[in-house]
Amino acid sequence: TLIEYIHVLKPKIVIWFYCNNDLTDLFHEKKSEILVKYLQENNFKQNLSQRQNEIDIYWKEVLSKDFDLDDDVNYIKNTNLLKKYLKKIERAFLLKPIRDILKNYYKRELENFYLERNENNLELFKKIIYKAKTISEENDSLFYFVYLPFLENIQNPSKSSNIKNEITKIIKDLDVEFIDFQDYVLYEINKPETLFPIINHGHYNSKGYKVLSGFLLKSLGTF
Repeated sequence: TLIEYIHVLKPKIVIWFYCNNDLTDLFHEKKSEILVKYLQENNFKQNLSQRQNEIDIYWKEVLSKDFDLDDDVNYIKNTNLLKKYLKKIERAFLLKPIRDILKNYYKRELENFYLERNENNLELFKKIIYKAKTISEENDSLFYFVYLPFLENIQNPSKSSNIKNEITKIIKDLDVEFIDFQDYVLYEINKPETLFPIINHGHYNSKGYKVLSGFLLKSLGTF
């Protein structure tokens, strides 16, 4: 997106938002030949800013053929209803303590799996940020890196501290301004859970983005 549109939009500031799932997502994204070309080939472009009609037609076809919103909503409702009844049956007939032990075990294993995957992607992440910074500077744009936490990072900061420290070091080694929304939420927001949808996991709700916007305006004014 940066390579294709920065010369059209000519922004004064480029803000790179980072969430914890971004590093994990690189495991899949690095398998894309097109994305790798953007990273490795200096002059690779698809001239997307001049092909908006093609892009619109493509996505209209995808939405009409491969995605039915009504069916998807009904499927989710029915699935949630089924899960609700199955859970009642499970609690009535199965040994809940054994189930909880297994659940916690697999949860720990999954966390270790993602931690290892994240560590393997750090070098690739560094190359991406370096290229994004270089492109921004070549187009006379200021480049900022913003760290966005999920609710679990706020409730248990030590859980993801190792990866966050690695990310922070990479950003500072590249001489990029690091803006930490996690520290702000931890120390300035009384009930951080209210910044998230249905007081749960996921990206922010309308209140969360309003707080983030105000924080960014204040932070960018200090640089």
